Amino acid sequence: MYISNFESIIYCSLILILSFFSFILFNKKLFNTKIPKIILYIIFGIFLGPYSLNIEGWFELHRVGGRIGEVYALSNVALGFLIVTSFSNIRSAEKQVDLKSLASYMTGTFAALLLALSTSHIVLRIAPGLTFPSQTVGEERATILVLALAVIVTSVPFLTKIFIDLKMIGTTFSSTVLVSACLLDILIWAVFPISDVLRTQSQFDLLPVLTSLVMTLTAAGALFLVTFSLVKLYDRWAQQHESGQIGIAFIIAVSLAAALTSASLGAGLLLGMLIAGLCLGRAKSIAERSMPFLAKLAQWVFIPAYFILVGRGLVFDNAISIYDIAVFLLWSSALKIASVTIAHVLMSKNARQSFLNGVVFNTRGGPGLVLATVAYSMNLINVNAFSAFVVASILTAPVTELVLRYRTDHAKTSTVGDAALEGTL
Repeated sequence: MYISNFESIIYCSLILILSFFSFILFNKKLFNTKIPKIILYIIFGIFLGPYSLNIEGWFELHRVGGRIGEVYALSNVALGFLIVTSFSNIRSAEKQVDLKSLASYMTGTFAALLLALSTSHIVLRIAPGLTFPSQTVGEERATILVLALAVIVTSVPFLTKIFIDLKMIGTTFSSTVLVSACLLDILIWAVFPISDVLRTQSQFDLLPVLTSLVMTLTAAGALFLVTFSLVKLYDRWAQQHESGQIGIAFIIAVSLAAALTSASLGAGLLLGMLIAGLCLGRAKSIAERSMPFLAKLAQWVFIPAYFILVGRGLVFDNAISIYDIAVFLLWSSALKIASVTIAHVLMSKNARQSFLNGVVFNTRGGPGLVLATVAYSMNLINVNAFSAFVVASILTAPVTELVLRYRTDHAKTSTVGDAALEGTL
């Protein structure tokens, strides 16, 4: 069925209107529960899943599939808003980043990556449904690399939303976590193109792998320098002029240009979004004048829209294996949490706080969903692995929020009081 541009506009507008409606609805006292808003948005999206607009503009019941283009585009726009506005929260507390803790996060995650690469063969034997029935050696290596990256991916947007909801944004803890997650995700999307190189090799050849990595890192570095220079020039000009509306247009233009440039270089949209957010978030004029409006717009419309679209995408025509999903979720979470926890224990000797750090850094969220979508579209993973990535990305966020909420509530009611809370967070 031909889908007109007019109908696409109607469809996207309807999703955004429903997103704003859901934001108002789920922030009423009726929904003032311990259930994370993320889950409520996703459930709302699951309810909308089987529905789509027909040509006449009425709702028509059928399975998902007719509006993949609009969903993909709108999801990327929403994710872009989440990522870019997230970085404005890091800037004010840059000097509060705990370098020792940051090193522990990165060391633990690198250990989790090595463990994931070395144990993926065992997991694929236990849960063979996570891979295609017949694969070449190169295709199997590519799948294993994607599985390992799905273990270590960490979400800046999800964590930012959780920290804002719990009023933890700006603390040393939240700033260190967000900066660590940003650096990690940039490295992940620099490594991801290697998977496409691996699946074409019948025998492992290190040179093409290194070439791909160097080219991606070079492109990312060049994109960062160009974006950073443009933002710095604009910031100097904007500090001497009233530039609220111009700043909003500048943010959108830079973010779009960075994302499209990154995608055209084969590094993916998300890497460009991360670089744009990192550069824009450091500009004082943008952070103070233009970003607050976009942050509110993201909170009111695009955060609900993104999670609603995530829920909508959970409706599948194909049967999926709950067993395979459970195996991946347990394996990946155990590796990530244990590795980060041990790395922090070796640094701080505080087991309880170290475990909390491990749980928080296991939040995969938006980048995990994007990794699942991109890998699935490139035929690097099958529908079971895709479903496992999506479920892990969704479930780890509310687990983090619930654990942090419990920890903050416990600290506030303890005899030590606010000092304990500040020490923990």
